[in-house]
This record gives sequence, structure tokens and C-alpha cells, in this order.
Amino acid sequence: MESLKNMEFLRDIAYVYAPFMASVFVTLTYIPQIVKTHKKKSVEDMSILFWILLNFFLVCMWFNSLFSMIDHNNVGYFITESINFGLALVVFFQIIYYKKRKRSVEYATLVSSSNAFSRK
Repeated sequence: MESLKNMEFLRDIAYVYAPFMASVFVTLTYIPQIVKTHKKKSVEDMSILFWILLNFFLVCMWFNSLFSMIDHNNVGYFITESINFGLALVVFFQIIYYKKRKRSVEYATLVSSSNAFSRK
């Protein structure tokens, strides 16, 4: 009887507490990067290929968690993967936005400096 209680306890940890803690820790790992990128408004050192691949794999994991939730009522896994994918998308869109912004600033600087030379 005692081993049955231990198994139920382990099952609770695996299906309830572990996904909840994973959600908390995943959120805590993304937030500093999102805030730093927003403050610096620079993504020079970040690889867009990494974030493309990461988001592709996270989409796969998200669908896996969706079917796991539907088939086995594993809501914690679905919530964890949704948060993970959502925050990774935020970083990905920050990279796209700031890289595009940098290119437009460089282009504007180039145009204004070429106009300054043509006026002289």
C-alpha cells in the first residue's frame, strides 16, 4: 500500500508540479533577454538562424503538447510549451524588428551623408 502512495506522489510530481516549475523557470530565463534587447535596441550578437530553428522545434513540441493535453489531459505540459514558444517568438520578432531598424538607420545615414557631399 505504501508503494502505491509513493507512485501517486511521483505521478503528481511528474504531471502537476514539474510542468508548473518548468513554466516558471522557462519564463524566468527569457525575461532578462527580452528586457535587455528592448533596452539596448540592438541584436547584433544574436543569431537569427538559431531562433528560426528553435522556433521550428518549439512548434513541433507545442503540437506534441497539444495532443498530449487532448489525449491525456496533460494541461501542464501544454501550458509550459505555450509559454516557451510564445516567449521565443517575442525574442525572434525583436531580432527581426531591430535588424530591420538598424538597416533603415544605416541607409538613412548613408543617404544623408551622400547628400551632404553632393551639395558641396
